[in-house]
Amino acid sequence: MTLRLQDSWPWPDILDPHDPKFSDMWEKINHDCKTETVYPPQNQIFRAFELCPFDKVKVVLLGQDPFYQEPKTTQGPPKANGLAFSISEDHPIDSSLKNMFQEIHDDLGLTIPPETRDLSPWADEGVLLMNAFLTVKKGQKLSHKEWGSFTDAVIEAINNQKEQVVFLLWGTFAKKKAKLIDKTRHKILETSHPSDMWDAVNKGFFGSKHFSKTNKYLEDKKKSPIDWQV
Repeated sequence: MTLRLQDSWPWPDILDPHDPKFSDMWEKINHDCKTETVYPPQNQIFRAFELCPFDKVKVVLLGQDPFYQEPKTTQGPPKANGLAFSISEDHPIDSSLKNMFQEIHDDLGLTIPPETRDLSPWADEGVLLMNAFLTVKKGQKLSHKEWGSFTDAVIEAINNQKEQVVFLLWGTFAKKKAKLIDKTRHKILETSHPSDMWDAVNKGFFGSKHFSKTNKYLEDKKKSPIDWQV
């Protein structure tokens, strides 16, 4: 029997992947995974949830969709590795991650890693690095918007079943998800997206201090802070 993608979902006790409302989505995604080049690789689509189990989630850092293009000169694994903003190590660092590391340095005084691209250490700390759309077809940005209802349901499950989670919403798209979150029970931090230098400088990403603010909130709630060093 062929394993359906939904059968590998790692949080089945939190969200039922077989709910009929997701059936059209699964038909589309399962079909494309068999017939198209889809990023990230199928065994990494749910990596964010595998590395950060539900009971460990303290922070949700929301991206949009995985990297959909591959540099022609790069060999090895695809750029997308299942974690929002994270890059497979064989690829050049992009502007979003570069600006994120710079803000961490300015905010917390941590060393800017010269080589690191993979943000899995954050997942181990309790940061759910979730893209709103978990897959994308090669060369086709936003080609799997069908994931939207599913990942909205993930956000709603975290909102309803957990307490005192920090949601980092960067950029216009992510900020739209604030309506799914009860701000009386959780912490929402919003700023511009880190990808564009002009926006980062002039619209507030640099100097937002979201990393120290996240840790202060967690410490105020008697939770361990995130070690943002990678």
